Amino acid sequence: MQKKSQKKSAVNDLTEDLRLIREELKQKQLEYRNLVGELAEATALPGDKYMGFNREQRDIQRKLREIEPEINRLRQLEKIASYPFQKKTALGRNIDRLRRECGWSLDELATATELDKKAVLAHVNKGAKPRPSTLKAYAETFSEKLGRAVSVAEIMGDG
Repeated sequence: MQKKSQKKSAVNDLTEDLRLIREELKQKQLEYRNLVGELAEATALPGDKYMGFNREQRDIQRKLREIEPEINRLRQLEKIASYPFQKKTALGRNIDRLRRECGWSLDELATATELDKKAVLAHVNKGAKPRPSTLKAYAETFSEKLGRAVSVAEIMGDG
């Protein structure tokens, strides 16, 4: 029971962290949009130009340059924080289950199927849809290693 409550607490902490990151990101994006609007409204007077921009426009551009890296950092944090909540597809779960049954790492699966590791990762983690020839390669490779018939339908989650 203790482990379950610890796990639930950790999930709640992650959820709260993700919520705070998304809130801050939304705030920075709104600030950025407002500055872009201000920049569009700020018109340079003929005698007040330096390289086509007046002081107000240059100040706004400086603020925009300062906010951009912060927005990018928050996007990366959001991506990292949301990773545990991403659900694998039936295809990804089945490929991963069969891989573990074979006792293979993802690298070993990629080698055995003669696929690029990035493609295998995309199928397992991102739910990318493989080509029919790739599904056949998975089925043949798993069947050979496990010594039993593994169908494309089983890999797809249909069987």
